[in-house]
Amino acid sequence: GGSEVLGTDEALRSQLALLHPHFRRLCQDVLLMDAWAQQCCLDLLLRYCRLFFAAPEGRNGEGPPEDLAAFLKTLRLLLSSSSKGVTLAAVVALCYLVPREELKVVTMPILRCLRQAPPESAHALLVALLPIAEANPELVRPSIREFFVQSFDFADVKQLKLKILERLADESNVQLVLRELQAYVSWQSHPDFVALAVQGIARVALRISSVADSCLRGLVKMLDSKCEVLSCEAVVALRALLQRRCETADSGLGAVLPHLARYLEDLKAPTARASVVWIIGQYQREEPRLAPDVVRRLAKGFASERQEVKQQIL
Repeated sequence: GGSEVLGTDEALRSQLALLHPHFRRLCQDVLLMDAWAQQCCLDLLLRYCRLFFAAPEGRNGEGPPEDLAAFLKTLRLLLSSSSKGVTLAAVVALCYLVPREELKVVTMPILRCLRQAPPESAHALLVALLPIAEANPELVRPSIREFFVQSFDFADVKQLKLKILERLADESNVQLVLRELQAYVSWQSHPDFVALAVQGIARVALRISSVADSCLRGLVKMLDSKCEVLSCEAVVALRALLQRRCETADSGLGAVLPHLARYLEDLKAPTARASVVWIIGQYQREEPRLAPDVVRRLAKGFASERQEVKQQIL
């Protein structure tokens, strides 16, 4: 209950208050500890700072308090640690404690850790980097290529890199990100990853409207893929984009639907054909003359269609 949470907070405050006379010495001694102890000590000192320094950036432009300034100096020194865990702990602490304009100092240490991380450590590193990329994407956006997926990456590492690429995408680099995601779509020996790549394309297109049209065309081409996972994910992504566009006053669906109708003739995968028929029927008000013509053509081969396609035609 709430009383338990309040009690826990008060207990934590009273325990951390014991550090008051030792805080400055700990800021100095942490440099002499081994890597494991340094990480634990940094976490402890960070909790202390977040609890007892109400305005870490200082008041009225006076700069941070003297004790906090000593801790920040120690953190900057630890950015050069040979231990990736210590470096990352220092990065996280600085992200909490310094103003946004001073965070550029953490960029190179982050990238150094990523480049040097062995495969088995990359996942833990990326898990820690993801919230940093979400909160301060400008820190790592210039080095976005560092997060491109390699075919030999572990599955969980691939997934995290995809998430970071999506967070870093903006108007300045969206074409680069989309080209990279399009390359991943061709990795059809990894169907789960292909599905994630298609989902990533859709999310980028939903967030950055300037590329929505090109993404729609690309997704339509994916519908007839021999890879069932790809065609199914493309349909889901296409439907999401179309629904978003339909919410706007000028959706532009009238130009997309005829393209889908023409492409329907070449589609072979039943799931893809059924989905395109559903889309045309669902949004027929955008192009009133199109749906009757599509139904007329589909009726000629109705007997040879698969069950799921027949249901959508009806």
